[in-house]
Amino acid sequence: MNVILEMLEASENASLLDLGCGDGVNTLKYAAKIGTDRICGIELDEEGAKLAEERGICTYRADLNQQWPIESERFDVVVANQVIEHLWNGRLFTAEIYRTLRPTGYAIVSTENLASLPNIGALLLGYQPFSSHRICGLSLGNPLIWHLEETENQAFSSRYAEMGGECLAEHVRVLAYEGLKDIFLSQGFAIDRIVGSAHLPFKGPISRLLARLDPKHSHFLTVKIRKQ
Repeated sequence: MNVILEMLEASENASLLDLGCGDGVNTLKYAAKIGTDRICGIELDEEGAKLAEERGICTYRADLNQQWPIESERFDVVVANQVIEHLWNGRLFTAEIYRTLRPTGYAIVSTENLASLPNIGALLLGYQPFSSHRICGLSLGNPLIWHLEETENQAFSSRYAEMGGECLAEHVRVLAYEGLKDIFLSQGFAIDRIVGSAHLPFKGPISRLLARLDPKHSHFLTVKIRKQ
C-alpha cells in the first residue's frame, strides 16, 4: 500500500480506476493521495461492490478476465493491488489497462513475486511456493504454511465450491520480476520503475534495505507503467 501511495502523482483533475476495488477503503486512500474525486472501481464480488458504491465510488461489476464495460481512453490512473495473480487472462488484463488509459496515463500494479526467497526455498524442498499453495480451493503441497487454520481452509474450500470451481482468493499465476516487466512491455507500455518490498524472511530496516538493493527476490513487486 505505501509503495503504491508513493508512486501516485498529485493531480486534482485526474480520473482514477481501481481494479478489484473491494469495499473501496483503499480506493479512497489512492484518491486522497492524488487529490481527485473522480473515482471508479471494478469489483466482481457483489457485497464488496455495494460497499464501494456506498462510499461514493462509481463501481462496475465485472470479471477482470473479460473485456471491461468501460470506454477507451477514459482514465488517467489505473491501480491494481494484489489482483493480477488471481487472473487466468493476464494478457487481456494488461491490454485492457492500456485501452482504458488516456495517452500518457499511467498504471501501478502490485503483486507477489514468484522468485522471492521463501518461494525459492519451498521449491528447492519440493513444496508448492508460498504464493501458490492454494490448489482447487485447498491449501496443498506445502506443510510450512503455518498461519492457515483448518476453519479457514474449510471456508475457502466451501467458497470455491459455491463459485463453481472459481475462487477469487486463489492465485492462478504468480509472476517473477522479468515476467511482470515483459507482460507490460508486450502491450506497448513503458516501464517507469519496479520496486520490491518485504524481503522475507527478514524484517524491519534489513528487509527494506534488501528489497531496495535486490528487488528481484523481494516478496512483493510493484511496477509503475506508462502508456506511450
